[in-house]
Amino acid sequence: MSYYIGVTGPSKNYLPNDGDMRELTQKIKQALNKASEWGDDDLDPKTYIVSSLIFEGVTMLAHNIAQSMQLGYIGIDCTLSKSFDAYPHAKGIVERYVKGPFGAENEEFIKNIDVLIPIGNLTSNDRAKIDLARTKGIPVI
Repeated sequence: MSYYIGVTGPSKNYLPNDGDMRELTQKIKQALNKASEWGDDDLDPKTYIVSSLIFEGVTMLAHNIAQSMQLGYIGIDCTLSKSFDAYPHAKGIVERYVKGPFGAENEEFIKNIDVLIPIGNLTSNDRAKIDLARTKGIPVI
């Protein structure tokens, strides 16, 4: 069974605090406890964190937690994200791009997660992901 935990929150110009780190870690653990209920039945037994490819703010937290918990990481973003200095092209990260402006990736992002965790001072794009997840019946914690 594979399991995809989506994390959304502000990346650019957002400095996460210790509270964000604690909250995200707690919510990821909560999501992991629901894996058998919310996960997919397929041949890949791994759990992945799915977030952005702009490695700042909440996305950086999500990536760091994925590494510390030995979870996979999938970054889904629009092609404009390649222009940010924070983009690492790190080894072991699955990269997926959607052509178009910021927000164009939302449908692809939601299509590839089993649960969504919003963290931090949410942007309009984060709220759009939350609305889309709820419309598709994806749990938001």
